Amino acid sequence: MSTKKIADMEAQRRKLDREIKAAKRAEAKRQREALLSARQALGVWLAESVGADTPEAVTRLREALSTGQVQAHLAARVTAESPDTSAQDDDAQPSESSDTSSAQHEVYGGHDA
Repeated sequence: MSTKKIADMEAQRRKLDREIKAAKRAEAKRQREALLSARQALGVWLAESVGADTPEAVTRLREALSTGQVQAHLAARVTAESPDTSAQDDDAQPSESSDTSSAQHEVYGGHDA
């Protein structure tokens, strides 16, 4: 193989590497946005289903759900009913960005989700 052909192949590989990284970043962003959207929809559904139609009522609802027993019960139900994909999704679902976390912090009235 000629030196020029090798250099061309390396340039092509670098280009493909950049495209792969960009595609992975875009997919990770899409997944983060889908999760945030699902969480927001759940919050709206929950608030509407119990008639929490003021900021104060939403705060009281959150406080009612924030007991250790309620959280443990819900976590057990979610874990029991969800397929275990944690090993598969380690690379696909990066942790939430600080922007998302701070937005959620504000959405939840200064409390973390």
